[in-house]
Amino acid sequence: MPRKNEDNNSSPTPQRGSARAWGVRLGAHGLGVMATAALLLLPFVSRSTLEIVWESAKYTEFLRLSWLDALLFVGMAACLWALAVILFEVVSSRRAPVHKVLGMPRGSVMTETLVILPIFFLLTFGIAQLAVNNIAGLLVNAAVFQSGRTAWLWSSEADEGRRGVTSAMVKDLAHAQAAVVLAPVAPGEFIQGVSIQNERFIELRGVMMGSQLPAFSTDTGSAGKTAATGFLMGTNMTNLPEMDSSFSNALDTSSWPARTTRKLTFAFHASEVVVLEENSEVGVRLTYHHFQAFPMVGRIFGELKTDVGTRPGYYKTLERKFTMPAQINPNKKTP
Repeated sequence: MPRKNEDNNSSPTPQRGSARAWGVRLGAHGLGVMATAALLLLPFVSRSTLEIVWESAKYTEFLRLSWLDALLFVGMAACLWALAVILFEVVSSRRAPVHKVLGMPRGSVMTETLVILPIFFLLTFGIAQLAVNNIAGLLVNAAVFQSGRTAWLWSSEADEGRRGVTSAMVKDLAHAQAAVVLAPVAPGEFIQGVSIQNERFIELRGVMMGSQLPAFSTDTGSAGKTAATGFLMGTNMTNLPEMDSSFSNALDTSSWPARTTRKLTFAFHASEVVVLEENSEVGVRLTYHHFQAFPMVGRIFGELKTDVGTRPGYYKTLERKFTMPAQINPNKKTP
């Protein structure tokens, strides 16, 4: 009786080289997805914004608000990376030469180009606007968290009337805080309203502008407020488009001081804050109307509005709510 080969009874084992190759591929694609996500964030998120998001991420409530938006953002980055890889494979692949000569009607290339260009631009602008909308959703989560903490901090003072704090002041402070967080993603290269009644926000904007002035002085805040007003008046505003969208304006091409003023101001115009005190909790409800600045896709992602900072256009409305257990009422008299 022939002796059975022991190798026939043993199960096949995967090759180490193959497993290692797959590991390298997965690692490379993971780095590619991370790089794509970073490139999407780069035009809209600054270091300060990342610090705010990182600080907010230490709290469970913020993670509950943001996990789905973060997952969608990573998924979109993965899709863009996959498209880039597929395009690279198609371009770099070598096909066997075709000896058959095809007769092409004259003008067919131009016709095909004209047919495909609208679809190409629609996909390009749509992906760009979708990415920005997703980033706006992440920043709205951070904004409602920071705004809610501001309302939580000052509401007890307003309830007791200490230090001259009122409910209106609490709302102004919470609204200003939300605008600061939303400013990086708010488009600024468009006409917008100038009139603002929130003195806390005007002072905050002046401080931010003062930090960008070439020389500090004993009255940098006042100089910053004057400079900020200048960027919103005259030819600095009338030369900007009103409702028309463009790729360059969506990415903000003006100087840093002008960009700071316009983006921060429009973030204030496009946001609404309602202070909540319910069920022994204090917080805010934040509504942010994000302007769809890329061309051709405004009707797809937003709805027409004409009352947001005197800037008519298509807006995507994002609403969030955040509350915290109310503080114990402080002493009516200041120690």
